[in-house]
Order: sequence, then structure tokens, then C-alpha cells
Amino acid sequence: MVNNKSLNNLKPFKKEVSWNPNWAPKKWISLVNKELAEQWYKPATRQDIEENYMQLLQLKQEDLVRLWKDENQPMLVRVIVKAMLSWKWFDVIERMLDRGVWKATQPIIAAVQTETKINPLEDRLNELWLN
Repeated sequence: MVNNKSLNNLKPFKKEVSWNPNWAPKKWISLVNKELAEQWYKPATRQDIEENYMQLLQLKQEDLVRLWKDENQPMLVRVIVKAMLSWKWFDVIERMLDRGVWKATQPIIAAVQTETKINPLEDRLNELWLN
């Protein structure tokens, strides 16, 4: 329930003052993308990511640790390597293989019927009516 004392404590919001002046300004995805493009960063393609997965799967543990500790590596590589080194390594590798080899390239095959009967009851009624 709202009482008069709590309503008296409310202060109107001033439009020129931010809620939290210590917050950084919002960066929308489009602004970040534009900024990255100006710095000559290009988006990773599906092929780039698949190749990276397949190359990481061939590395020894010591090479994975070296990549993970190298702060100059792209974040995607460091995240994948850290996941590969975790206790969930089998699940991570299985997902990498699914995306890089198996599930991502499986074609979808659909069988199409040439004869379609929308309503078999209607066909039976037509037969009875005509005979």
C-alpha cells in the first residue's frame, strides 16, 4: 500500500541528469561494428571458425595452454581453448566436431508424395453418392 509519507519522498526526474553519471555511455552493436570496421577488423566467416576448430583439435595440451595464456590471441580462440582444457572437454570437442564436420553440413532430404488425398471420408461419400 502507498501512503502519503512515501509519496512525499518522491522527487521528479530531471531529463538533463543521468540516473548514474558514473556509467559509461551505451555502445550499441551497430556503433561497435562501425568502430571495429574503421580499425580494419573484419567479421569471422563460418569457414574461418570451422578451420580454427579443426586446427585447435590437433594441438597438444601444452600448445593449448600457451594459446590460452597469450592475451594477444583473439577472444574466441582463448574461450574455446579454456573450454577444451576444462573438465567438460569431451562435450566441447563433440560440439566443435558437430559444427565443423558433421551436423553443420548435413543436407536435408525430404520425401514428397505425388498423390495426396485431402479427405478420405469425402472420397468415400462421393463413391456412395455416385453408385
